[in-house]
Amino acid sequence: FTIDDSDGSLWVSDVNDQATVLGMSTKNKAGQQMGQEVLKLDRNGNVLMMLGKMGVAGTGTDVFDRPTGVAIGKDGDIFVTDGHQPNTTGNARVMKFAKDGTFIKQWGRKGPAPGEFDEPHDIFIGGSEQRVYVADRKNARIQVFTKKGQFLKEFVVRPETLGPGSVWDLAFSADARQSHLLVADGS
Repeated sequence: FTIDDSDGSLWVSDVNDQATVLGMSTKNKAGQQMGQEVLKLDRNGNVLMMLGKMGVAGTGTDVFDRPTGVAIGKDGDIFVTDGHQPNTTGNARVMKFAKDGTFIKQWGRKGPAPGEFDEPHDIFIGGSEQRVYVADRKNARIQVFTKKGQFLKEFVVRPETLGPGSVWDLAFSADARQSHLLVADGS
């Protein structure tokens, strides 16, 4: 999840693509399969915006296939990592939307090269230049991009990990200079 500093709203991704979770149905009261969307919620839990289509996986600009992370730029732009494994479409991308939810662009595909991903698992915007940091989980690295999607650099993190990748979640330290990049390793 992500807190939007501009208005205090909460952004969450719903990666679900299963009919049941822990033995409970994932259908809403109307009988529709939930999951595959990104939600903006107010402080009371009311949905303010939904990106994606509830229960629908895909590769288009208006759908996700297991979205994993959300980041909000200072200008309100919304960035979503999409492609938690296993997914049915092979998605491994970052999608960018305007603050009103209008699609702007996407970048990435499955692979090990710079700008490609193997399970993009989280996303964070930080630093004085508002760079986009992507947790490229199974490639065991953090990739850094401009907000326009231009690849800048990568940092490999514990490639010898025993688990399914070493970079699961990202955050910058809370000090004014954001002097530390914090990385959660799921192994």
